[in-house]
Amino acid sequence: MTRLILVRHGQSTGNELHIVTGQGDYPLTALGHAQAKKAATWLLAKEKITKIYSSDLSRAYQTAEPTAECFALPIHTDVGLREMDMGALVGLPHSEWTERFSENWSVWTSAHPHYRAPEGESIPELYERSVKTLSRIAAECDGECVAIFCHMGVMRSFEAFVQNIPCDEIESVSKGRNASIAIYTYEDGKFTPVAYDLVEHLEDSMTGVTFGL
Repeated sequence: MTRLILVRHGQSTGNELHIVTGQGDYPLTALGHAQAKKAATWLLAKEKITKIYSSDLSRAYQTAEPTAECFALPIHTDVGLREMDMGALVGLPHSEWTERFSENWSVWTSAHPHYRAPEGESIPELYERSVKTLSRIAAECDGECVAIFCHMGVMRSFEAFVQNIPCDEIESVSKGRNASIAIYTYEDGKFTPVAYDLVEHLEDSMTGVTFGL
């Protein structure tokens, strides 16, 4: 049996500024680094990690670093673990999104499952990429306990898949907080959910940020 432990990145500078981050490369804030250390301490006490994967974006990789240090393991990066590509919207505050791309904003708020960012990725594409990447990692790491540091969009997509929630109903899945943890087992080609949006390793003051895309 393979054990997959997904960890959302800690608070990034993009989260702090409430801008569209997508696949923009925003590093962790001081709070984000503290969240990453809390996650690492919890994982060291609770899990026997044998392999570590991360999105190549700084906010995920920096979240993985304390865990890699605790377990003395290398970090394997995978672009398939990146956040949803938000194209031309990356770096925009929400207010500018609504002003400069009002029609696109309307689709996002009224028909989210069918949304595509200008020059970016659609939600079905994100869903397919996330499931394909995580399924491949699970199959390649048979019998191991794998920590995977990624993003809100990837974690929501995979939770929807495991819970048999269609892509067009992804809004029913919690966004998941910064540095939250999701756990799954994989055996005989089947994923079983264990936990989602787990934040028992964080202090109350560390769990308020959910803005991600």
